[in-house]
Amino acid sequence: MPRLRICVLVLAACGPLSGDGGTDTTDTEEGPGMCEVLPGTAIHTATFTDATTHLYAPDQLVADQAFVYFADGRAIHRVPRCGGPAELLIADARPFNDGLALADGTLFWIAGDDGTVGPRILSAPAAGGAPVVLAEFAGYAHRLRVDGETVVWNTAVSGFPDESQLLAVPVDGGETRVLARHRHGWDFDLADGVVYAAGYLPESDPAASDRLLFALPVAGGPPSVLVEGFGDERPTGVEVGEHVYYFRTQGTDPMAIERVSRTGGAPRVLDLGGAALPGELLHAGGQLYGVHDSGAVVRITDGMPPDVLWTADAMAVAGPVFGDGGGLFIADSAVRCVEWYTDPSGEPPGMSCVRETIDVRVLSLGR
Repeated sequence: MPRLRICVLVLAACGPLSGDGGTDTTDTEEGPGMCEVLPGTAIHTATFTDATTHLYAPDQLVADQAFVYFADGRAIHRVPRCGGPAELLIADARPFNDGLALADGTLFWIAGDDGTVGPRILSAPAAGGAPVVLAEFAGYAHRLRVDGETVVWNTAVSGFPDESQLLAVPVDGGETRVLARHRHGWDFDLADGVVYAAGYLPESDPAASDRLLFALPVAGGPPSVLVEGFGDERPTGVEVGEHVYYFRTQGTDPMAIERVSRTGGAPRVLDLGGAALPGELLHAGGQLYGVHDSGAVVRITDGMPPDVLWTADAMAVAGPVFGDGGGLFIADSAVRCVEWYTDPSGEPPGMSCVRETIDVRVLSLGR
């Protein structure tokens, strides 16, 4: 069975849209006129056959008012929001593990270790230009966020014991600072110079404390606790908008979506009208969205059942990634084997694929 990979960009074999997502409008190159893209419109499609590198399958996505940018494991491409062919921006970017961001016309990304050069934080103009190295670091990095002044990312460093770090560097480069250390890492988001994180307080003893939701100023200073008293439960999936949104989970199972003021106070449980909880949250363009394990994308409004914007079929889905630039975009890719390995001795072929055809599509979901 072919595999389907969904990102915030999207592709093959997905079901119909429902709900009124609204059209996406974008200034055209010809002037102030606007193009209208109906929800569910594919703004880019591509099919190619190659060795089993999976390099073109989109796995990260960001967007601005003119383009949708996506990473495919090696390169960064862009597609006009009104539709058109993909343009290669950076051929050897190696964007890695929720490590692509866009702020003030600049792309930022985590470049994974390629065996020769270690992990780094890089930036490049979204309009095109040579990448600039902002920071070099050790460890396994995941999740990068930018707020216009600072780049923040999470990295895990092997040792005795292992250590997780929240690291920060100015958007123009400079000294890399350690914002927080702990044996266990954090889910986090970044807004207006403050990191909002779920996990243990930095430097705390996990045997003598519970996981919390806390705010940590990037400029320095102690963390402030926003929500505590989770007990056996814990906060995960932090997303920041007007409020801080997060899952209250037990083990790996979400129990509720909650929100709290950025300055703390009593958390509020969002009422989804009895609907099932999504597996992932996204706050973009002033809206809260959810992604279900089935691949369905929903818009969440407190006190109402979620509005379904996109549904996928029964094919396996993985890695939702969303981009915001005044609209919502998704992308996916379907991979099918076209050539299986044949043993030179004439033995029956195994289950190893040596050439695949990959279908890719980028779609707009409106707002």
